[in-house]
Amino acid sequence: MTNDKININNEKREFLGGNSCCAYKILGSASCGGSTEFRVWAPNADRCFVFSGGEKFEMQRDGGFFYIKTSADFSRGYRYIIEKNGAVFEKNDPFAFSVNEERLSEVASIDGIKPDILRKNCGVMRIFEVHPGEEFDSLSKTLPPYIKRLGFTHVELMPVFSHPCRESWGYQATGYFSFEYGSPQSFAALVRAFHKEEIGVIIDLPLGHFANDFYGLGRFDGTPLFESADETVSQNRLWGTVNTDFGKPAARSLMLSSACFLADVFGIDGIRVDAAANMIFNRFDGYVSFGGEGDINISAIEFLRVLTHEMRKRNVITIAEDSSAVISSTAPAVLGGLGFDRKQNLGWYHDTSVYFSAPPDVRGTLNSYILKPFSYMNGENYLLPVSHDENSHGKGTLASRLKDEKNQKLLLFYMYASKGDKLLFDGCERGAEAEWNPGAEGRGETPGISGFISQLNRLCDELVPLSGECGEPEFSDGVLTFLRFGTDEDDFVIAAVNASDTDFEDFRIGVDRFADFRMVFSTDESLEGLIYKPAAFSAGGHMFSVSVKLPALSGVLLKPDFIWKNRI
Repeated sequence: MTNDKININNEKREFLGGNSCCAYKILGSASCGGSTEFRVWAPNADRCFVFSGGEKFEMQRDGGFFYIKTSADFSRGYRYIIEKNGAVFEKNDPFAFSVNEERLSEVASIDGIKPDILRKNCGVMRIFEVHPGEEFDSLSKTLPPYIKRLGFTHVELMPVFSHPCRESWGYQATGYFSFEYGSPQSFAALVRAFHKEEIGVIIDLPLGHFANDFYGLGRFDGTPLFESADETVSQNRLWGTVNTDFGKPAARSLMLSSACFLADVFGIDGIRVDAAANMIFNRFDGYVSFGGEGDINISAIEFLRVLTHEMRKRNVITIAEDSSAVISSTAPAVLGGLGFDRKQNLGWYHDTSVYFSAPPDVRGTLNSYILKPFSYMNGENYLLPVSHDENSHGKGTLASRLKDEKNQKLLLFYMYASKGDKLLFDGCERGAEAEWNPGAEGRGETPGISGFISQLNRLCDELVPLSGECGEPEFSDGVLTFLRFGTDEDDFVIAAVNASDTDFEDFRIGVDRFADFRMVFSTDESLEGLIYKPAAFSAGGHMFSVSVKLPALSGVLLKPDFIWKNRI
């Protein structure tokens, strides 16, 4: 709750209609003039109390809301005690702005916080994904300059809202307005610190399910208030959580307000919606709905369309983690899509890592894995992720799966040369062999391949074609080649990925421009800057060709240095 002067009755109507973007302004708690106000939505409760320090204070019913204003001391934290049909439920305040070490809600204020607006625009987003793992105040000093040195444009913070176990990823939330790693003021300071370094801030939001802990949202007023009454739908058997029922207006308002809270109060630059497929299907087991394709959740789809619309109004980027393909994530809602700006390409890393983790001498049997992404790259606005999901759960890390540093560099070169924004999980840059575990971030302790990643990030700023369209791939002798196009027909680069164990002194690449080509980047630094002359005979169906040196397990980018116009 805030002390803003707003029409409470109007905002109540918005909340009850499922359309509220700022329910946190009228629900929760707030101190004002020596007293503290509380308002909670519990329409099916018989009685409701605020409990703190061994005392409880009965609240007055106001329709489906309960309200109290009291001068009692709540410095030790509070919970709501809700009575229903003789049963008693102890619940945290879902709209509280703070939670203490005992996991009790705290009376806190966001008054005076001003949104810090950056709204960074760039050709290719390069996102550094981080599990916060420590207090915001500490992160503010170390993380922004670290990410700046690596050359990333954005940081994606894994869930920052309150969750029961700090040693977890944070996807089982118990609060949607209170932070796990500090106060609202310290989170605002963290956003400012990133923005000072010109780094956009993206927050990972688990809106589709919540923690099953007794003090969380589940059966909040003694009834399934924010979840379905059908336990085959509400109980998430995969994660042990409770699925949000977006058919209920209060649930929609709560989750929509949570996203808008981050944008309107703090000025964040983007949100990633976790496990969108779990929202799109009523019954989901991690891969497909076990209720079948007819089990699509229309209410959740409509919610996602409203969410992306509201974020677009605020110039906030939206990213879908959606493993389904029944509806386009990035097509506009008017064309039947969900309206997200980006969709994480969850299959890309699987296919790519299968290929690059195989020994070079057997990769020839796995060509389909590296060619497959080209067949659907234009189906959505994709983000290519090497995310936390691909560095955990027994899958190993980028370094442990690919082992050889040349191999790691080659996969990342292929990723950066390919069409799509990029995401890299914390630890990949330093060659972390062990999967993530709490308190073991160790940023900067070993350089790993961080210098190489900085080079790749710099290339995205320097080479316009790396933010443009992609040509058809060609594959020969274990070498993949493809073009990236810039703003005109003479502005392009050729990417060549030699994933074989063969050194080529003169690998011939077909081109449609009779031009000198400069090697503007190579994973083998000794080759950078070399000029290659064109040949006036065809190769691979192209009118002209150029022969380049291509060592084993290397990748190169070639850019026209001089185009002979009379030979075009």
